[in-house]
Amino acid sequence: MNTEIAHLLNTNHAPTTTESQHVKAIISEKQGHLAQLESEIERLRSLLDPLLRTRDETKQFLSAHVNILSPARRMPAEIWSDIFTKCLPDEEHAPIDCTQAPLLLTQICRAWRSFASSTPQLWSSISVEARGSAPSEMQSRVIKNWLSRSGTLPLSIKVDAIGPLGPKLVNTLVLFGPRVHSLDIMAKHDERQKIFDASMPTLSRIEFRCSGVLRLFQLSGPPPNLRRLLLPGMDNLMATPFPWAELTALDVTRTIQYNECFLIFHRCHSLSRLALPHIDGAHDGATRQRVTLRHLLFLHLCPDSGVGNLLDNLTLPNLKELNIAERNSTGRSNEVLLSFLTRSACPIDTLTISSSVPAHKLREIVQWVRTLRSVHLAWPAKPVPVPVVQILGTRNDAERTILSHASQLSARRLSSS
Repeated sequence: MNTEIAHLLNTNHAPTTTESQHVKAIISEKQGHLAQLESEIERLRSLLDPLLRTRDETKQFLSAHVNILSPARRMPAEIWSDIFTKCLPDEEHAPIDCTQAPLLLTQICRAWRSFASSTPQLWSSISVEARGSAPSEMQSRVIKNWLSRSGTLPLSIKVDAIGPLGPKLVNTLVLFGPRVHSLDIMAKHDERQKIFDASMPTLSRIEFRCSGVLRLFQLSGPPPNLRRLLLPGMDNLMATPFPWAELTALDVTRTIQYNECFLIFHRCHSLSRLALPHIDGAHDGATRQRVTLRHLLFLHLCPDSGVGNLLDNLTLPNLKELNIAERNSTGRSNEVLLSFLTRSACPIDTLTISSSVPAHKLREIVQWVRTLRSVHLAWPAKPVPVPVVQILGTRNDAERTILSHASQLSARRLSSS
């Protein structure tokens, strides 16, 4: 740095005449030096640019030939199919979305498109939406092509139609009806009826959704393989020709009439799960024959009151989880519950009950039913009383100790052998 003008740097002081002449001389000298540097850079660049182009061409050539030896080229189609199926969304029904598998996989390259299109598992589930007007002809064609790629696999279809589906899409769903294994449907009554007019011999699960009570509709015949049924409230539910005796799971998500519950108990004797969370009305006073449901593991009954009359009608020897949190609990319900549990002698481990049950009565129930490991209070939700928590905690600790000892004993036997 030139010490003669150093004091002027980084300041706003004006230079003297002598200093100005000195600065101009420095600038002139450095501009000449900079011009020399620019010229040398251009000379070197003229030598470097061809080398860089040659390098890039060599890299491309090398990459293309290395790719010939890529393990991916030798990977069997079955492996690609397995990888692609792991890319499917977590949702049960794949959305028609170009940013998600399986459609995304068809947009990467020709090979991936071929692998994806020939993997039926990618196309065996679909979520169809109709939010306003009916889907266009192109959308209907996409859905038809999608399902056609599924080969002969069972189909899982979700239909979410606030607006009309349109005849083309309805006809497509009817066309693939014989392979539908699971159907989750919200659609207008006449379009839903047309879909169910078709034969669906492999249908094992149906979920109906609608904004109100489901209107009664006809079936071409009871689906012979139907085992799981989830539906909102429905007028004269048991008049619908479902294979009631073969059902293993029934959920009625909206209101069902109190006395219709007894028909379900008597006709659905293969159930392992029954959920009736919104029971309306009251007991008609009639005496009915008690029913034993040997396969039932989960039961949810929630009337306004009178859950005792429902339990009086049941014996459930294998029940594991019970939810009877009626909104207006009575003392009789508590007594009937104990009688029911004694009669059933079931291995129940989880109980949800009305929070209006007195603490001493709840403790009595928990002490009596030694298989209980978890208790919940509802209507409204409340903490479980401390004495009950202590009883359950002691049981769970004892169970963990037993399991730990059993595990250690098993390990010793394995090591000794």
